[in-house]
Amino acid sequence: MFRSLWRYLSSLGGMSTTPGPDTPLRRLVWEAYALFSHPPSFQTLDNPAFRTAFQALQSSLAQLQLGDLGLDEGRLEAWRDKGRAPVLYMSVVDAEATEKAAPPQPHPPPNSPAPAAKDPANVMTVAAFIVKPGARLPLHNHPKMYGILRVLHGQLTVQTYSSVGPLTSRPGADNTPAGLLARKGPMQVVTPACAPLVLSRHNDDIHEITNDTPTMAIFLDVLAPPYDFRKCDPDDDDCNKGHREISFYQEKGPASPDDLTAARQADGRDYVILEEIPCPDSFTTDHVDYSGPSLL
Repeated sequence: MFRSLWRYLSSLGGMSTTPGPDTPLRRLVWEAYALFSHPPSFQTLDNPAFRTAFQALQSSLAQLQLGDLGLDEGRLEAWRDKGRAPVLYMSVVDAEATEKAAPPQPHPPPNSPAPAAKDPANVMTVAAFIVKPGARLPLHNHPKMYGILRVLHGQLTVQTYSSVGPLTSRPGADNTPAGLLARKGPMQVVTPACAPLVLSRHNDDIHEITNDTPTMAIFLDVLAPPYDFRKCDPDDDDCNKGHREISFYQEKGPASPDDLTAARQADGRDYVILEEIPCPDSFTTDHVDYSGPSLL
């Protein structure tokens, strides 16, 4: 079974290793690791140094090709009938919330910045999603995350939303907000010829991804910080601090003038109300092993 970068590093027992080949994916992972290892106070688009490095990471991902993951069109087609799940998940650097110790340091690519010793899986997620024809990743959020998405093969339709905040103008049950006010973006058809899609905090941070074609599609995601799937006790402040749990939504309809006035949004753009729902029963995933080039 594929092991995350952290598990692989840990399995080395701290022994020195020989650097592997300098591949595009390896450079991308190290570049992302160096950037997102900075403290949260550094990771803001108001910081010119972070903004420049984040844009450079987008450019690096834009150069990545399907073959850089050790895949080709024939391999994707072989997965068309794998299992019943409409979406396959391939972890490259995967979130492992239970791993806390700092790993031994691997060899970075030449001339790359050396980040502080941290568990890469606690810093970011790098993963590929193989989306079968007719499949859909339902509308979901990326709370307080940065993300870059690149389609490596096929064609995907992406509907994005930018979260504004809880809907305070319509109290729901127990006086909780009746939904989430969000700005709806244009629907985009994305192929390998397109620039990577970028999400940041409150900007295109909610999206739905659909494969409306008869062709297998795959995209690579870089997300930081990763989702945290720990089940926290409500009274456990240490566990709940910075908790990033995935939520799923459905669009309820347009926001009313009162909704926009309460939220101080009067720019004439398209605002809607999103309602949080359980993960749709139709959305299931199967795991496939990563067998591409070494990240060390």
